[in-house]
Amino acid sequence: MTFYISAFFLLLFLFAGESIAEYYHNPDLATWLWTLPIALFAAGVFNVINYWFSRLGNYKVAATSKFLYSAAGEPVKVAMGAVNSNSGGLVTGTIIAHWVSAWYAWSRFKLSEPKTIFHLSKQRMKELAFTYKAYPVYTIWGSL
Repeated sequence: MTFYISAFFLLLFLFAGESIAEYYHNPDLATWLWTLPIALFAAGVFNVINYWFSRLGNYKVAATSKFLYSAAGEPVKVAMGAVNSNSGGLVTGTIIAHWVSAWYAWSRFKLSEPKTIFHLSKQRMKELAFTYKAYPVYTIWGSL
């Protein structure tokens, strides 16, 4: 679901980004809107896996991911701020931070979970997606 929502917003911002920026009277916004779905996807992956590990009582993965988020993103923000890249440093640092923390959480998930979870049938995944479809509909807005 995270993938589809991120893809929807990516297409929306690619085709209507300038109109959205105009609506908010900020033409510079169009330059950065396409980055939002990229960060949203990584944050969604992290959140799903974070909830999984929290459910199991394994808080170390979430704590390490959050540490990596700061360790990867903040130096980029500071360095790009030092060279006066305006908002580019904040956006770039945030995207890098989201992707590093999501990558770490995903890699821990793949290592720790039984192989059976990766062999679920498409039909079973569709059934589960339908059963829990309301959850992402309500939580996506907090991520945006």
